[in-house]
Amino acid sequence: MFDETASSDDAVTRQRTSVLFDPETGRAVYGHTFVGEDDEWSAPEGERARRQVLLDDAGEDDARRLRFADASAELRVDGPAELEVVDDVVRLRRVKTKTRGLPDRLRRRD
Repeated sequence: MFDETASSDDAVTRQRTSVLFDPETGRAVYGHTFVGEDDEWSAPEGERARRQVLLDDAGEDDARRLRFADASAELRVDGPAELEVVDDVVRLRRVKTKTRGLPDRLRRRD
């Protein structure tokens, strides 16, 4: 599950992506992009607040086994992708989509 929420109605100046990941596989299981302007969730020092939001979303059972990681501030997800954590770094892995059998108007154009 990946969620994106603006925490401010004003002009967006900051974006932080955080994930909870499975430490055995590195696969991100829960993720959230925090978007806002000078608030506790989108600020670089807001790790504790971001962690708590994700742990609350995950629930008690998942929260025990998953680990938290902040992505670099430059990470942008554009198109189908999976997030994974390798050596404590959140990485983007593009997912190829199959277009065979889809009408022309639904096919992705790169």
